[in-house]
Amino acid sequence: MTILAASREIWTNDAIISDTLCCAPDVSFESVSHGWRISRWRQFVGHYDLPSLPQPTYVAHVGGKQQVRMWEGGRWSDESSRPSDATIVPDGLPSRWLVDGELDVVTFSGIGSMGEYGHELTALKFAYADPLGIALMRQVLACLYEQPSAERDSYIEVLMAAFLAHLRRGGRGSEVQIPCTVSSAHRLHRVLAKIRECPEA
Repeated sequence: MTILAASREIWTNDAIISDTLCCAPDVSFESVSHGWRISRWRQFVGHYDLPSLPQPTYVAHVGGKQQVRMWEGGRWSDESSRPSDATIVPDGLPSRWLVDGELDVVTFSGIGSMGEYGHELTALKFAYADPLGIALMRQVLACLYEQPSAERDSYIEVLMAAFLAHLRRGGRGSEVQIPCTVSSAHRLHRVLAKIRECPEA
């Protein structure tokens, strides 16, 4: 048991997840130049205990079970993760998950030093809405099922660069309201109609 625990210290996130779920990722892609890895996991499971991972991990819930719960405070969470939710699991934090159905998630790990992301990846963030992050993960996932090519790989790298920029902002969208025009075509049409009705006014 001690040997296994010691060897896990040098395991990658994917190796630990594979060992826990007893399956390899459905599909994966690794950027050797940037050091990150994206993997899709599809497996029918009841519940499982995930040992602490050596790197923080972004988890995109892309399908499968509608309500996945996490063990917290001595019981299963009231809050649950649904497809289109994201979760951040910081490094060094063991976790426990209740699925009771099909697990279908995309994990993204190897995401650089903590300093680049501030406090965003140092605490567990479970089942939060991240429409842009999930959309980018889904687009990359679709590419992973295409025939490998230099063009495909280049496109994946660009999508992931956008995802990393999004992650550095803390996964939040812009809080600035997009300015809209003060006069719409409908209002302009009404003014012109009134001028035609009564040009002398």
